[in-house]
Amino acid sequence: MATKKILGLDLGTNSIGWAVVNAETTDNGLQPTSIANAGSRIIPMDAKEMGDFENGRSISQTRERTQARGTRRLYERRALRRERLNRVLNLMGFLPEHYTKHLNRYGQLNKGQEPKLAWCPDENGKMQFLFRSAFNEMLEEFYTLHPEFRNGQKKIPYDWTVYYLRKKALRQAISKEELAWLLMMFNQKRGYEKLRGEDEEQLDNKLQEYLVLHVVNVEVIAKNQHKITLENGWEFLSKERYANQWKGTTKEFIVTTTIDQDGKPIVDKEGCIKRTFRAPDENDWGLLKIKTEKQIAESGKTTGEFIYDTLIRKLDTKVLGKLVRVIERELYKEELVQILNTQKQYMAELQDAELFTSCVEALYPNNPAHSNALLKKDFVHLLIEDILFYQRPLKSKKSSISECPYEYVKNENSGEKVYHKCISKSHPLYEEYRAWDFLSNLQIYNGSIMQNVTTEYITNKAELVEWLLSRHEITQEVLLKHIVEQKQKLSQDKVNTKSIKDEIAQKQLTWNYPADKKLPMGSTTSRLMKCMLEYAKPTTENIDEESKKNILYAQYLEPLWHIMYSISKPLELEKALTKFSQQAKAPIHFDIQLVEKLKKVKAFEKQYGAYSHRAIKKLLMLMRCGKFWTLDNINPKNLWEIQVRNRVERIITGEEDKNMSTWIREKCKEMHELSDFQGLPKWLAESIIYNQANKEKWNSPEDIDQYIQDFKIHSLNNPVVETVVLETLRVVRDIWKQEGQIDEIHVELGRDLKNSSEKRASIQQQIQKNEQATLRAKYLLMEMMNPEIATALELEGLRTFSPSHQELFRIYESDAIDQAVLNKDKEFIEEHNKTISAIASANKPSTQEVKKYLLWLAQQYRSPYTGEIIPLGKLFTPAYQIEHIIPQSRYFDDSMNNKVICEAEVNQLKDRMLGLEFIKKHGGEKVTLSGDNIVLIKTEEAYKELVSECFGKNSRKKEILLLEDIPETFIARQLNDTRYISKLIKKLLSNIVREYNPVTNELEKEETSKNLIVCNGKTTDYLKQDWGANEVWNHIVLPRFERMNHLLETHEFTAQTKEGHTIPCVPLKHQKGFNKKRLDHRHHAMDAIVIACTTRNHVALLSNEASMPKNQQTKIMLSKILRNKENYTYNGKTHTKYTSFIKPWPTFAQDMETTLNDIVVSFKQNLRVLNRSFNYTTKRNAKGEKETEKQTNLVVRKSLHKASTFGLVNLQKRKDVTLKVALMNPDRIVKKDLRDKIKSLLAENMNEKQIKTYFEEHQDVWHELNLKKIEVYYFTNETSERYFAKRVALSSDFKAEHIEKITDSGIQEILRRHLELCGNNAEEAFSPEGIERMNQNILVLNNGKPHKPIYSVRKYESSEKKFAIGQTDVKTKQYVEAADGTCLYFAIYKSMINGKEKRSCYTIPLQIVIECQKKNYKNWKIELDKWMRSNNEIDDSIELYALLSPGDLVYMPTYEEIANGKILWNKNNVYKVVSFDNTKCYFVPHYVASSIIDKEEFTRHNKISRVQFIDGDNRLIKDYCIPFKTNRLGEISKV
Repeated sequence: MATKKILGLDLGTNSIGWAVVNAETTDNGLQPTSIANAGSRIIPMDAKEMGDFENGRSISQTRERTQARGTRRLYERRALRRERLNRVLNLMGFLPEHYTKHLNRYGQLNKGQEPKLAWCPDENGKMQFLFRSAFNEMLEEFYTLHPEFRNGQKKIPYDWTVYYLRKKALRQAISKEELAWLLMMFNQKRGYEKLRGEDEEQLDNKLQEYLVLHVVNVEVIAKNQHKITLENGWEFLSKERYANQWKGTTKEFIVTTTIDQDGKPIVDKEGCIKRTFRAPDENDWGLLKIKTEKQIAESGKTTGEFIYDTLIRKLDTKVLGKLVRVIERELYKEELVQILNTQKQYMAELQDAELFTSCVEALYPNNPAHSNALLKKDFVHLLIEDILFYQRPLKSKKSSISECPYEYVKNENSGEKVYHKCISKSHPLYEEYRAWDFLSNLQIYNGSIMQNVTTEYITNKAELVEWLLSRHEITQEVLLKHIVEQKQKLSQDKVNTKSIKDEIAQKQLTWNYPADKKLPMGSTTSRLMKCMLEYAKPTTENIDEESKKNILYAQYLEPLWHIMYSISKPLELEKALTKFSQQAKAPIHFDIQLVEKLKKVKAFEKQYGAYSHRAIKKLLMLMRCGKFWTLDNINPKNLWEIQVRNRVERIITGEEDKNMSTWIREKCKEMHELSDFQGLPKWLAESIIYNQANKEKWNSPEDIDQYIQDFKIHSLNNPVVETVVLETLRVVRDIWKQEGQIDEIHVELGRDLKNSSEKRASIQQQIQKNEQATLRAKYLLMEMMNPEIATALELEGLRTFSPSHQELFRIYESDAIDQAVLNKDKEFIEEHNKTISAIASANKPSTQEVKKYLLWLAQQYRSPYTGEIIPLGKLFTPAYQIEHIIPQSRYFDDSMNNKVICEAEVNQLKDRMLGLEFIKKHGGEKVTLSGDNIVLIKTEEAYKELVSECFGKNSRKKEILLLEDIPETFIARQLNDTRYISKLIKKLLSNIVREYNPVTNELEKEETSKNLIVCNGKTTDYLKQDWGANEVWNHIVLPRFERMNHLLETHEFTAQTKEGHTIPCVPLKHQKGFNKKRLDHRHHAMDAIVIACTTRNHVALLSNEASMPKNQQTKIMLSKILRNKENYTYNGKTHTKYTSFIKPWPTFAQDMETTLNDIVVSFKQNLRVLNRSFNYTTKRNAKGEKETEKQTNLVVRKSLHKASTFGLVNLQKRKDVTLKVALMNPDRIVKKDLRDKIKSLLAENMNEKQIKTYFEEHQDVWHELNLKKIEVYYFTNETSERYFAKRVALSSDFKAEHIEKITDSGIQEILRRHLELCGNNAEEAFSPEGIERMNQNILVLNNGKPHKPIYSVRKYESSEKKFAIGQTDVKTKQYVEAADGTCLYFAIYKSMINGKEKRSCYTIPLQIVIECQKKNYKNWKIELDKWMRSNNEIDDSIELYALLSPGDLVYMPTYEEIANGKILWNKNNVYKVVSFDNTKCYFVPHYVASSIIDKEEFTRHNKISRVQFIDGDNRLIKDYCIPFKTNRLGEISKV
């Protein structure tokens, strides 16, 4: 019998575990017999990327680079506008002379020059403000309002003059230079171009407002709870930490008011309006924009006038970031139009036609069409629309939309297929398609009788689809209410809410989707149809509401959607909607109010389906039914509809068609008329139209290569998932080449890959919540057991003593003991004391005790079946057991949601029954507990009430507790995995193992091959436990834990089992976020081995497929085949139960451990520095014709430096010097008296020796003076010291020690004094309230001197790693720091000196690698070697031994291997390169995925440079290592 091969794959976010096992064919399928090979392939991803992905934050490796490029382009475009403006203003003679002399003929500033238009140098070179007269006019107006400042106490910034001129220019003449300055300012700040839908959408029943209100009173209610009273009389409770400091301050609030349908505020029971208050954040810019624009509109002023009047009245107003943050561009344009129209009356140049012509010709010498169009305009249009506020149309993003798998057109010249783009999900046709598809898959179950009742409740699919399209989304509850209501209306005269709810409850109706899932439906259709129905007026009397609705849906919905979807600018949208409403034809007429209504509709999201518009229309031809389907649907109107019609007719007539499989004909054999082809499910419609019965099979590894080559990058819209999919195919290809034909593939897909970003975020939050709860429970139990241990433990973010939880269990404990004392229950009290003593003697709580405690808290200290209080004293005794609500013998679910704590005797009585099933059978019975205590089983009504009370917030657990039987839908939805990525991977892997049927001459018809088995994590975990894989893993990682004991001189990292085995463990204080499995990369291979050995029978049994009522016999049969048996006695009878799963073969665990120890982990590397890119530029030739030119460039793929820029600062510091040095510059002596004395002695012409003698003779006065250590000032630019500063915002994260790093000594003193006033509490001092108080009190803090408000400071740091961005212009003054991970190469040079090998090592900067690759792309390493030798004086006799990169593997030979000259390739001596710095190189063992304890196991950097795993060996790895290469499978391929 030929040996078969089974491939197991464990696919994760950044890993691929694989294993090939040999198997034999048996009656029960392939049976694994041995491990052929296994390995782990790692796709490096840093902690931030992993965290972002797991928390649902989308990742794009190019996002930051794209954002930076976008910012650069904004600067470039602003500079280009300035050049064009300079050119026009220069021609007009509006620019001052000092500015024009720095311009060339194109309006560009001379290189290295950056003159300011408003400032010009005088004859001494000192800068003078050019518009002094306007400034003086503004001062007079200011002093009129504030006469108290005429003495000069208040300094007015010159910058305010521009706002004064903006106000003045609206009514009076200003000079040409002043107008030029205004135009320059409008170029720099031209407002925000609003796109439709970018404002924050108001909720239907919520009104949100951005308000600035004065706090008149603060009343402390409790700790961190304050009652706030505002100036308008509003009151609210705040939990802000520093709210007690708000009194007398003005605060910004986002106020949310609950309103009714008429827009009126809703009041609560006490008659108060329902309002909530919160602080604004960065997402509230839309509300702030509305508030600011409303203020400007109410003032009746232009934007510049509004700002100016606010400034001179409220002197502390901060313009940027406070007064005006986001102003719409239209307001700026309106203001500038008014200014220019006013100035036209005073300036002849603005009306000079010849001057206007020369300006246009200068701007567009080679574009006569545009020039001619502009010549019909004037200067106002040229300056506003063509220069200052011009914005090119946004580029189409169509290229990023996925392609339809079916519809395409052929290029006439090349014959290449060009596939259609997928349809938008907001398109009405897509929503209709989604509704029909949902309906074809929908199943309704009657849980009370375990039957599928879909046809009973869904009788009119067309009406149901119409209802679905009228709703944004649906849930199980909403759908069931609707279909039950429609059913009752057919049989009853009156239908009420109670009768509907009763029927749903009595029949236990459910659907075949998760109970809490919300499904999107007709979001677009419902919104647009609602608007049109309201404002559409029939022009004839014979049009009823139903006819009107049909006309609107058929004729107007899609065109209206197209307008709403494609136009983003509000003004353009309004024009298009107006035109749409006016072009309505009889019998429909639209009211003009429709336009206003549609303008408020939220913009549609840019999300896309899986098929094109044409494909959807084709599918709907066969999926529709009822009133949606008519013969017109199938009648040919165009070519593609003819194709569908022809295929349908060939099916009906039986005409031969080579492109139609027999499988399709078999499925359609009962369809004889056109009318039979309606209401078809999507899979059948797809098969009929596109012949989807023909599946693909890959016959060789080269077919995978072809698929990868044809794969369109970014088509999955998720770079992480895309990387895993492609790398999986490459790994499988290499396995196929090495191992030969693969007969079966078993795959487990990590949940992070399958789930959406929202689901990943939700799961991660729940994991963190569960981890916190578990750790808190452990701490509480340890505190109760051994207070001394708990006191010594500290863990950030957790309450070690948890007083609230302590109090809770002490109250219940106290109540239980008091009750026992009253009842004279001595046995209880003795047992309680014995239990507490026993637990206290333990070192720490067991896993089972922690679970018990968590379940005890969750069920509110009561047994769910009796309602009796469970005393804490008995919780950890055998009297109370953890019970599975759905017994594991009937359904495999070991989650906490399927567990409760109950009395041991009640658990035995319940046996294999479900919770509600047990209550219905034994409700009201008495049960005798140990100690002759008697409890009463709850009645059904009391049980349901108790479950609702205790588990009302846990819908999943409540659902399980109220199950009387396991409905098929409950199991089916566990098996159903329709997520796109799951389907894609199953489809691709099926192509490898799909079987060919020689009888039918066809491949398997199913999308997923029968030789592909999909496992889940729950199945793998069960089998790992039973097959001994967990014990194997303990052996694998134990040496690292024993080493931790040795490093920290402790025994806390190992423990002894009852059998005397040593196992790894972690002290409680380090358990947050710890996962033993994730320490070692080889766990992926271990999981893959288990997955490969998991048969289809295992999956059927453990995935609960066998738990369906119809499969009970199958379940018994599978248990006999797969599980071990154990006999036990109960009530005098012998019973058999099935326990652990049988191992695949007897030595499975030993073979697994041997295989894992022999694995070399393989790492995917990303070392590409340059990419080839292509630019296409369009130019006009001599004839004026457009020509496209293709340019090839090498583009840097890596980030050269971090985004933050620093400035080199010259700091004044202090140092000690000798008298001789101090005399060189006596003005720098720190002590004033010493400085003055030395200066006077020097004035007497004393030399150094005489001055020294003088101080020695006057020791009585200068006894503290040390002439060898005189403190002087010095500046850092005079030394080799370099300090760099960047601006940072003040926030609660600002620490006291940061003050010393501020470059401005004056600001340092202000912050120090402010910090002292706040009791040296930095968090309070630099909280938003603290910063506000500081700025209000800044005059006092600055010793009575005025100072600008401080919101950010320049903070310096010392670094040798920063370098200038460039070597020209301002770039020489901007410094940056190399980005993380940009050191990609570490050179090792080797030479022989006196018979001994000597190595020299160098880290190579990324910039050098780029230069070498640009110089010689193919042989860049030769260029690099030349550069290294010339810059590091490396002799030609010294050879380049190796170039190491992060992720490279090296072998560290032992002394014995070096001496014998024979390498044994012990896998424990393999290390992975992590990083390097200068001449140092850092490593970790190749299998290490994370440290047991951060910064403890592998030094504080979590990496090592020396051998630490070989006893007595402390060599530097770089000096002895042997670099080698591996392939994707971890096999050594090159040394």
